[in-house]
Parts: sequence; C-alpha cells; structure tokens
Amino acid sequence: MNCCICKRVVHGGDGHNAAPLVDGVCCRTCNECVVLPARVGLGDCPRGAMVRFSCEWKGEPVAMPWPRCGNGGVFYNPKSKEAAAFRAAVQESRVVGQTFGDQPVAVKIRFLMCRPLTHFKSRDRSRGLRSTAPVFHTAIPDVNNLVKFVLGGLQGLVFDEDSQVVQLGVSKEFDSEGECLGRTLVTVTAVEGH
Repeated sequence: MNCCICKRVVHGGDGHNAAPLVDGVCCRTCNECVVLPARVGLGDCPRGAMVRFSCEWKGEPVAMPWPRCGNGGVFYNPKSKEAAAFRAAVQESRVVGQTFGDQPVAVKIRFLMCRPLTHFKSRDRSRGLRSTAPVFHTAIPDVNNLVKFVLGGLQGLVFDEDSQVVQLGVSKEFDSEGECLGRTLVTVTAVEGH
C-alpha cells in the first residue's frame, strides 16, 4: 500500500489515519510531519513548516573530505557522488514542499559504521558478533567531518542554512543489526520558543 500523501510504500502495520487532511492511510513520516501538526493546529503554516524529519541512509557513513585541486587548478569534491546519493535519500524521505524554513532546529545523528569481518564469529556475517566486538568506532573518519557531510546534504532541502542548527546530538558506533554494513540515521526537529 502507498502513502496517500507522499506516495511512498507503507510497510506492514506502519500505516496511519491521514484524517483530517485526506481520507486514507499515510506513512509514519507524513503522520508526524503533516497529519499530527494539522490536527493540533500547526499544519496551516503558509510555508509548509515541518515539526519533525527523519531519514535513514544505508551504507558506510561518509565524511566531508577536503576539496581537491584537479587539472587546470579547478577544485572539486571527491565525494560528490556520495553527496548526491545522500541528498536523493533526503529528498525521498521528506514531504514535498515541506521544510523547516529559517526556524531553529535540533539535529540528532547516529553514524553506524560498517563492522570488519574480525568482529564476527566467522567470515559469515550472519553467524553473529563475537562477545568481544566493540560498540564504539574510535578510528577515522572523525565525527566532525561526518557531521559536515550530513548537514551539507540537509541544507536547502530540510532547512535553509546549517547555521539554524542550535542543538546537535551525535554518536559514532559500529552497526549491530543485520549484516552490520553501516547506516546513517538522522532526525531533525523544530526547536520551540524562538
């Protein structure tokens, strides 16, 4: 079944009543960012303000690299393909036309790094983790460069400028679900009282 607002697939029991906006079932994101605010009187903001945004990007988290100088002295971003893929995931996760605009926001990011095979009981990732496998990832990339990559991908799509981020919560740890191949989990919420 598809969400009656954003048209994305609604999985299993994750459907929500989209009333009073439309007659139908919506996804969790549209329920939190569109339907619930409309029910409590926050949904009629002319610029289509969000109250909450969340996104999951699968794959190894990416750090913002230093720009490189190519032939002819032209600078380029060596991670431009990854940046485009992350922005596409953000666009797919958001409700079209809805942003935080210029209001202050709080951002929570969990970087779940890909586990090396040495963390597993065998070379088969499905056999489970060793009891001695670490939780936190203390090697490079640095968490500040990971954050720069994510905030750059959210800018212009979810909020206007990354200077609007007034609260930031970040963790960098090893992925512990499934094959542990890495993910980036992002949640953005509006900050009250501005």
